[in-house]
Amino acid sequence: MGEENATIHDRLRIERERLGLSQAAVYQRLVVSKGTYIKYESGETSPTARHLAVLDQMGFDIYFVVVGERSANELGAEYSNLISAYSQCSDELRGAALAVLMSNRLKEVGAAKVVPRFFEETFGGGAYAHPLPAPLVLHDSAAEPPAAPGSLPGERGKPEKKAPQKSGTR
Repeated sequence: MGEENATIHDRLRIERERLGLSQAAVYQRLVVSKGTYIKYESGETSPTARHLAVLDQMGFDIYFVVVGERSANELGAEYSNLISAYSQCSDELRGAALAVLMSNRLKEVGAAKVVPRFFEETFGGGAYAHPLPAPLVLHDSAAEPPAAPGSLPGERGKPEKKAPQKSGTR
């Protein structure tokens, strides 16, 4: 059955299938029996307002289920909450979150590890392009020569001092 002629119970099933959820996953989350949920999808009874609120939290487009039209926000509650939380973070936390979320893409691209401002250049600025923190430099070879073998900290680049050998006979 097409979405345009679907009833509330049909649209409930359409949304569940769109989200890839089993009936069991939904009725367990709603804390109703299997029979009750089957009645929701068959049209024998309708979900309560509390159940619709839970379905909304699960990502169901409740406006579509009730009215039959896709809502303007097709992202669903989970993504809307994620975007809301992200928008309230500091720039540093946004950069860190984006780096974690994009870690799989970093592995695919590879160049992101060595190209400064990779996200800004690749994804074109905007609300989601925040500068990444400067790379951590463990040793700046141009500023100070490496330590000589056997030297103590702070004696970088100085030649190794050898203890004078005593000359004499026994």
